[in-house]
Amino acid sequence: MKLRFSFVLLFFSVVAQAQYTIAFKKDADTLRRSEVRKELLEVELTASDAKIDSLKNHKLYVIVNDDKTTLPKADYEILDPISGTIIKELKTDNNFVRIFVKVDDPKDKQVKVLKLVLKLLVKKTTDDGRETEDDEKNNIGTVNEITIVIQPSDSPLESFRYLGYLGTNFDMVNGVEANKLFFGVNILIPETRKYGIQVGIYGNRTMTQSDTSVNTSFTSRIESFGTDSVIYFRDTATKMTSRKSDNIGAFFSPLIPVGFLTDGNLKVYYAPNFEFIWRRTMIESAYENNATSHRDTVRNRFPANVAFPLVTPLSIKVNQNIYDVYLGLLGIMFRYENDDISIRLQGAVGFNFNYVPVGGFSSINPVFQRNTRGYFQGRLIITEPTTGFTIGAEVSNFFGKYKNPPYYSKAQPYYNVTLSKAFNLKNLAAIVKPLSNK
Repeated sequence: MKLRFSFVLLFFSVVAQAQYTIAFKKDADTLRRSEVRKELLEVELTASDAKIDSLKNHKLYVIVNDDKTTLPKADYEILDPISGTIIKELKTDNNFVRIFVKVDDPKDKQVKVLKLVLKLLVKKTTDDGRETEDDEKNNIGTVNEITIVIQPSDSPLESFRYLGYLGTNFDMVNGVEANKLFFGVNILIPETRKYGIQVGIYGNRTMTQSDTSVNTSFTSRIESFGTDSVIYFRDTATKMTSRKSDNIGAFFSPLIPVGFLTDGNLKVYYAPNFEFIWRRTMIESAYENNATSHRDTVRNRFPANVAFPLVTPLSIKVNQNIYDVYLGLLGIMFRYENDDISIRLQGAVGFNFNYVPVGGFSSINPVFQRNTRGYFQGRLIITEPTTGFTIGAEVSNFFGKYKNPPYYSKAQPYYNVTLSKAFNLKNLAAIVKPLSNK
């Protein structure tokens, strides 16, 4: 009986000696990546009850839990002086594993939150020299796993109320190419009691509007013939005409909630729109594949000092400064926003006052002709908060016909599509400073 009792005491003594307390100091941590340097995070471990002789063949390893980790292996390095250490030799604290997260490459940017999960693993060496995993129950530490949250280098938008945009326009006519800087500022003050307001400024480029006319006849040149006659050369060609505008605009919209259409994150407003746009418009005309079709000889009516031949240029560029004032008395705005996305769709119908320089050319002191016409306009802005990725689209056109024959339509469509990054206005200085240094 005494022998059996001694054996039981020895058994429980061995079990007690085989237990230890090794743990991470905390179970979670956060690191934000950088676009300019590697970021370092130190993970600390603590160890106690591990100085007993029965643990001389037990080694500690820090390993990556691949099942829970979403950060690619190529994006981090682990400096691990602990793995392979006999747990009896561990310090009580100040045991560190250092993790380096590589630069957030602008060509392959991280766009969502990723995780790196580390866990503790103890292996023991058996009498025949093999390493086997120790029973997890022998480690009575409470934090055996740590989750490191890796955030993108770009901080998410705090709200969608005070935003700036910086990006590019896309010209779908000439192919999908970034061809012009786009900028914008949008301030939305939601309704407090009865109404809110939206104001903004922007600069963009409308898509190129192209037109092709085949078999176009024009006078290509005029030459003298004898002393009192001239020859008109008539060519037939393909005429290519393109029109595009660089615009700077400012707008203001009161927002009056339409209560019965509002549900949760979706807000609907009666939103009349008042807008001013300065359009720097360039019109290009070119004659291609021209060939002389016939000649006309007529009496010379040109002044005596006219030099011949007179040649019509095959390409012409005209620059205009056009000013548009929009009074969109009938307007509506749909606003859907949550933690994942912001969608704003706005439309308006009203009157346009259009000021165009007479003769089509801008001069030092131009004379402007005012046209009054009806218009409609639609604008869509979609923003993702984590990356600030924003895509915008706008279309506008005019109603009606001119009163005099041949009663041409007043239609003059403008389109633009923009791709930009949204940022909080408080970060404006950090965004603009690199641009000013270029």
